[in-house]
Amino acid sequence: MYEILSYPTVNGSGERKDDNLLSNPNPDMYFRIAKAGTTIELLTVSGHVYDNVTPAILPIAWNGAPIARVIDLNQAIFDFDFYDHDGGISVRDFMGTITVNFKDFTTGSNRFPTSKEVTSGLLKIRISMYWSN
Repeated sequence: MYEILSYPTVNGSGERKDDNLLSNPNPDMYFRIAKAGTTIELLTVSGHVYDNVTPAILPIAWNGAPIARVIDLNQAIFDFDFYDHDGGISVRDFMGTITVNFKDFTTGSNRFPTSKEVTSGLLKIRISMYWSN
């Protein structure tokens, strides 16, 4: 399961990150997972769009999203990119990214957690994980 706990509501210029301000002022959110620093998509969850997201309804969860299987933890560095799905000319507006290195979750006192919260700026997600040999 992937959950979004918070997201930036404005961009660096102070403009709202949203749909058409007149007809739909809130983002229609979805995300994709890509190999970190590349455009190689591992999983796109654009088929699971949450319409009209506001901070008041968070957290939202993508329970039915496909599972991303990781075989080699040395290669398990992924970007979670979040978008606002618009119609018309601008189909998707980038909202933010969180880079996650799953190998970081294999050491320390909380090794191999079943879920982990990760933050980048105002974007915060929770990832549920299943570990096996």
